[in-house]
Amino acid sequence: MRRPLARMRQNLERAIGAHGPSDTMHEQVECAIEDLDAALEIFSSLLKLAQLESGAWNNEMEPLDPARLLESVLEPYRSVIEDNGQRLETEIIPACPTVIGYPVLLRQAFSNLIENAVRHTPDQTTITATIMLSDKTITIEIADNGPGIPDEAMLRVFDRFVRLDTSRTHDGNGLGLTMVKAVVQLHRGTIVLSHNNPGVRCIVKLPIEI
Repeated sequence: MRRPLARMRQNLERAIGAHGPSDTMHEQVECAIEDLDAALEIFSSLLKLAQLESGAWNNEMEPLDPARLLESVLEPYRSVIEDNGQRLETEIIPACPTVIGYPVLLRQAFSNLIENAVRHTPDQTTITATIMLSDKTITIEIADNGPGIPDEAMLRVFDRFVRLDTSRTHDGNGLGLTMVKAVVQLHRGTIVLSHNNPGVRCIVKLPIEI
């Protein structure tokens, strides 16, 4: 399915580059390309999700520092948060124990959580990223004081294609938190959402030794 969609996208790009298309046709082709990109993104996400849930992810685990990983994910968002009129606060332990995991997957999971907080909250919102240590568990928490999520939606947000009809709703394919949960479970961790009064707290717990 991915290859036919990719070929269709290439053909549409060639159509844009052809001589003499009208402004209306040009706009229609660009809209079609955007729709194809969205379809390709959903397909890629579903494929990766299927690999994670079936245990077919074949990459090797390696030691990693979750604090440094989170810091590297946060860095490109700092200017975006500032431009949005939001505020970022961090509380990360200085000597974070190493965990064994998949850096690429955890990076994507952290990025999805931060992206949710940035995109689904208004200006003047404070976004907080915290890493704490307790027993043999690393706790990563991404919180905000935005509009929050209704009680009845708290459990559904991890389901596929769920997009809430609230003030937090934003363009997306409804697979972001589903992917995050699959990544966390692959690392034998847990993820829960809770109220931040106001806002939302997303709490991820990862074992130091897997």
